[in-house]
Amino acid sequence: MFVFRFRRLMLAALLMIATALPVMAHDVQLAATDIRKMPLVKVAPSTYVIHGMQALPSDDNKGFINNPGFVVTDKGVIVIDPGSNTQVGDILLDHVKKTTDKPVVAVLNTHVHGDHWLGNHAVAKAYPGVPIYAHEKAIERLASGEDKDWMDLFKNVAPEAMKGTEIVIPDNGLKGGETLTLGGADFVILYPVEQAHTDTDIYIEIPSQKAIFLGDIVMNKRTLGNRVQEASFSGIEKATQLALDRPGIEYFIPGHGNSGGREVVENALKFISTLRASVKKYYDDGLADFEMRDKVLADLKEFKDWNGFDELGRAISFLYLEVEAEDFQ
Repeated sequence: MFVFRFRRLMLAALLMIATALPVMAHDVQLAATDIRKMPLVKVAPSTYVIHGMQALPSDDNKGFINNPGFVVTDKGVIVIDPGSNTQVGDILLDHVKKTTDKPVVAVLNTHVHGDHWLGNHAVAKAYPGVPIYAHEKAIERLASGEDKDWMDLFKNVAPEAMKGTEIVIPDNGLKGGETLTLGGADFVILYPVEQAHTDTDIYIEIPSQKAIFLGDIVMNKRTLGNRVQEASFSGIEKATQLALDRPGIEYFIPGHGNSGGREVVENALKFISTLRASVKKYYDDGLADFEMRDKVLADLKEFKDWNGFDELGRAISFLYLEVEAEDFQ
């Protein structure tokens, strides 16, 4: 019970951050964008993604900040992370209908954060009874009341965009290690570590596509952002390495930022490894988190153009606590 209360307090804190912080110039690609003009990208033979805005959610960008995608199989379409509201989900479904006449037969959510699952409503509305999969911990957390917290957060920062969106949480729990046959194709579910970006993260590997959806464990040219309170930095590093170690994968789809080849994951791994090593070094030198901040940022200078770089101070503080805890184990 304490864990759930803590997470809800963290979400309340995120809400305050989201409303208090301006959207930094380096995080904005377009203002008041027409999200229907955002292109659908074919990232693998039958795998498609719309790469969302690199920004905080707002009415200007309609909360379209993640990478919703879908896979066309012999017998149907599998949707992955349909976005933060019904508008985004509807746009994804419009692209599905323009791509194939096959129905959506399943939805997969990579983790508990609202920008990846609140769009479930659009799919459930268009395809009643469609099964929606996520890690069992994500379902447990959402069913405990975190679903409403995410809805409230997005309604606060993007009230117009959220109109008409209803909560539809996943209804099929996963543990990791399963191979789901959906629409005639295999989807390998990986639960890489107990705690990474969250404790609910899954990778979704599609061997026939040589592709893997990485959720928010891996983001392309984007730092850890504001949601670092529940992250395990060592877990992120381990899970990112695991993604690179998967045999036969050629196409990597991050939770935010453009999809690509191995370089997407290699760059993310270099970032998190450099960050962890830098904080550990200055911790061992006896510096407090606020004393090491500028030194750590200097060590990370090659990533200075990444989205969220200016907000890394918070990540440094939480990573400092993680290093300190490891020191006392």
